[in-house]
Amino acid sequence: MSSSRAGLLAASRTLRSLRVPVLADLNLQFKARRSGFTDGQSVESLLLLQIAGGDCPEDLVLLEDDACLERGLGYAVPKARTARDFLERFHDESLAALRPAREAQKSFILPRSPGVVRLQEVQVGLVGNVAQRYMQAGETLKLATVDQDATILESHKRSARAHYEGGRG
Repeated sequence: MSSSRAGLLAASRTLRSLRVPVLADLNLQFKARRSGFTDGQSVESLLLLQIAGGDCPEDLVLLEDDACLERGLGYAVPKARTARDFLERFHDESLAALRPAREAQKSFILPRSPGVVRLQEVQVGLVGNVAQRYMQAGETLKLATVDQDATILESHKRSARAHYEGGRG
């Protein structure tokens, strides 16, 4: 059995060796039911989607129906709707309501939602696990830089908001 996406299994093994899915399960705690995807599987699937070049939940279709990938992961990747529902748990509409009018302030960073705070704990754990790997190898990790940016993705949906460059996204 082969797959054009088999390289994602190496990425999955790296994520798992750094305990990213376990950190997500321990810190996010969104999942209340026994069925469905764990928080760790949702995070792992979305990270693998990004590694594969996807940029929205609908791109998960790229990873669907791949028996080799499914066998290696131990689960089939979620459908787009399931991934969107998971991502929606990080949004807090009451925090979005705090945004000043565009005329008053062109750019605005929302306060962190409880879900985002818990996701940051996953990131803290990941950085700690990387530092631990360095120490096990006899090297000291002196500096860790987490690079994040806000890439604007153009959108023509009615729910898309105007962004600081004048378009909608």
